[in-house]
Amino acid sequence: MPEGVEHGAELDQAEDRQRAAERLAERQRRRGDALRTRDQLGLAAPGIGELRAELDAALRGAEVTPALEEADRTAAALDDAHRAERQARAQLPAARTEATAADLRAAAREHVTRSGRLEALRSTEQQAAAEDQTAASARPPRPRWPPRSPRPSRRPPPGTKGALS
Repeated sequence: MPEGVEHGAELDQAEDRQRAAERLAERQRRRGDALRTRDQLGLAAPGIGELRAELDAALRGAEVTPALEEADRTAAALDDAHRAERQARAQLPAARTEATAADLRAAAREHVTRSGRLEALRSTEQQAAAEDQTAASARPPRPRWPPRSPRPSRRPPPGTKGALS
């Protein structure tokens, strides 16, 4: 075989070995990257577990918040009812310190009646306000005062020929 051909074949083999070595080095680099990533994920796993537990607790908190708010509103309503009971008992004649159920029912009916009247007045007031607003929007706009005088026309009055005659 001629020496140039042999040398060319050796060069091709050397280039093939170099490309194979580069491919192997690239695979090893990617494998090293994958192993580092796996190790980092392994180290982050406890933190992820803690974050999941924290998220679960926050979700449970969000689920019970409406119930807790309703409990607070109920407690406030109960306090109002106790206050109203004390006021009702204070308004009863001094000779009777304990009101009967019938007395309390009568006071409650009176309270409901008074409340109904106030609600009716509120409704009437709202209706009157709506009517006032409707009336205000239906009125024509107020004329300007003092009214503007009309501008003098540049055209000559009808029947005249103008300034040139």
